[in-house]
Amino acid sequence: MDMSDEQIQNLIKSHREKLKKKKEHYHAVLKHDPEFIKQNRERAKRHFEKNREQKKEYYMENLDKKRLNNYYYNYKKQNRLDDLKKKHPDIYQKLIDTGKIQEE
Repeated sequence: MDMSDEQIQNLIKSHREKLKKKKEHYHAVLKHDPEFIKQNRERAKRHFEKNREQKKEYYMENLDKKRLNNYYYNYKKQNRLDDLKKKHPDIYQKLIDTGKIQEE
């Protein structure tokens, strides 16, 4: 299916207008409708229950990374990266391995 540039531009324009109208309808009508709010909350609850284990797995997989970042930003904020190197050499080495700190 070949389309001319003008047809493509018209299609893009109509799609943008449709999205704009949907957004205006949501802000003017839907978000204040009690029935919509109820349905949206139910959908969110189902999503949460369905994906609870995935979120937990993701959190546990990235726990070490988050702790490393907390150490790094805390010591960096106080301009004490040298203290981090002295007090926690293993953490400092992990930060170098991950590329967060450039080795001196």
